[in-house]
Amino acid sequence: MERNALCHIILPLTRALTCLLLTTLALVAQAAETYSALIRDAETDEALPFVQIYISEGRGTISNSEGQFCIEAEPWEQLIITCIGYQRMRIKAADLPHTLRLLPAETELREVTVVASGNILKQVAQQMELDYRKHKNAYTYYYMRQTYRMEEAVEMAEAYFTANSANNLRQVKFLAGRVFHGQKGEQKLALDFSNIHSTLSLAPMIKGEVFWREVSIPLNRKSTDSRYTFEDGYQTSITSQTDQEGKRILCIHMQRTQTKKTHKAAMSGNLYVEADSLRPICFQGKIEGLRLETTLNGEQKTKKATIDINISYSHEQGFNKVTSISTRLKSKGIDCQTTTYNVDNLSITDESFNNRSDNLITAIRHTSKDAAWWKKNIIQPTEAEKKIIEAGERK
Repeated sequence: MERNALCHIILPLTRALTCLLLTTLALVAQAAETYSALIRDAETDEALPFVQIYISEGRGTISNSEGQFCIEAEPWEQLIITCIGYQRMRIKAADLPHTLRLLPAETELREVTVVASGNILKQVAQQMELDYRKHKNAYTYYYMRQTYRMEEAVEMAEAYFTANSANNLRQVKFLAGRVFHGQKGEQKLALDFSNIHSTLSLAPMIKGEVFWREVSIPLNRKSTDSRYTFEDGYQTSITSQTDQEGKRILCIHMQRTQTKKTHKAAMSGNLYVEADSLRPICFQGKIEGLRLETTLNGEQKTKKATIDINISYSHEQGFNKVTSISTRLKSKGIDCQTTTYNVDNLSITDESFNNRSDNLITAIRHTSKDAAWWKKNIIQPTEAEKKIIEAGERK
């Protein structure tokens, strides 16, 4: 901007105006646009949820639960599409088709012995513990969308928040929020009494949060001794695959062993790590056997529930940073989908920065529905979410 100002002083007025006009036209020509697509498996044609789409660190999105995404980019910029188990794709934004089809990656069906997998998993856990100790105070900005259905009631909340982000999210501070209720005549939920956003802290190793202490988390240390939880009551195995750049990725399968003495809810799943550094890439898992207490219209119930978990990590900032986390809590009559993505590149100045709160409801009460926060479409809404938003905006 300083060079343009100097140019205006030195050049004759006509040339200065021409310079200014050409600059303005160039900016218009390069203006960012919103691009959208649906991602499918090239072989099965199934929609692929929670695929990572990015241009650079902190500037991207993930596909929603129906495989759809939208992203703001300039036409010439390259989009990078990555999903574990699939070949990476690069495509110019202007060339983005309506449907992207990802090819499965080749997998070496070479099983590693149970003993060896246990040793490797212990090294992974030690690396993650060391990473946490060094970077436990590092924090990141995130956007969250949560849709909650309970019996005939439905609500959707959106929020921006900060959280310490090494290995798992913790110390969540909400900056801004808004809520939408369902169709006219549907019951309203008492979000004031909900702690459902606690699913944000889920990970194969949970640090700095006590909410999940009654759940068996595989890479947590046991309270009775210094061993890891997976060392007692888990079956582990490893398969490997090589990506397009020749890097080897290990898939560590962790399955809770069911016995008559097993009463606690437990997390199982697949942890993908870089073979050379053993840094986590992503985790796809589930918690089973969870006891869920709910209250609706003054009636309290206890139900069994499961939680599906999908977490992605990045290492560009020198630690295992949570890039995104998606969870889906399911029980009889209950379905809660939460999708979160990092927005470190967010450049919105809003009075809500001064209203950090541990409570989502407090953030909602201090944020205007037409604030600049909501002009950015971070994660593409599903068709059901669009209907909730439209119904809420009509009220």
